[in-house]
Amino acid sequence: MGSRLIRAPECFMKRNNERSTEWKPIISAAALFLTLFAAGCGGPAQSGSEPLTLNQPAGSTPSLATLEDLGPLPDFKFTNQNGRDVTLADLKGKVWVADFFFTHCKGACPMMSKNMAQLQQLLSTSGLRLVSITVDPEQDTPERLKEYAKEYGANDNWTFLTGDKSQIVALSINGFKLSASMDDPTTHSQRLVLIDRNGHIRGYYRNEDKAQMEQLRRNALTLLQEGKS
Repeated sequence: MGSRLIRAPECFMKRNNERSTEWKPIISAAALFLTLFAAGCGGPAQSGSEPLTLNQPAGSTPSLATLEDLGPLPDFKFTNQNGRDVTLADLKGKVWVADFFFTHCKGACPMMSKNMAQLQQLLSTSGLRLVSITVDPEQDTPERLKEYAKEYGANDNWTFLTGDKSQIVALSINGFKLSASMDDPTTHSQRLVLIDRNGHIRGYYRNEDKAQMEQLRRNALTLLQEGKS
């Protein structure tokens, strides 16, 4: 007697497919949450997880080697780790690299500060300035910033800024075109930003990408050499 293929009842298969379909939105939502969480300070950075800016599609990202002029920064006034006011005018005529961070961050910030410290070591004598702006000014007072600066061996060319939180968030979003939040400091951008002597943005660089960090060093050196007579 030959073997017979036993088919599952059609009603059982239909119910099973319906259950599978019901789970798909839940699984997709969970995957999206984990991806977004990993992109912020709460987890390791993922390459390509963050758009270049809030207003610029990823497909129109300029080449990092071109040093395209991405527009001027608005003026600002914050307080540094020594209790002194710093404005955009104080940085005019300087080539500088900026980042947004906070001192008690356990995610991307330590690596960002290490990359800034390396830039200081390589290009500080060439005139490069570094500016780190806290996104948690309630905790990051000038005194706390001064302690943090010592932890990373910051010299006089590396400035740490604090101030009014709404103004810092506005500068990040509207000036640097980078993510920021009034409620959650971990949503700050992980990119380092290169600014020229006229206060114009010349490039965004992923903190976790070694090749982009090397390109940042080369581009900064190019801008520094352009200013020499």
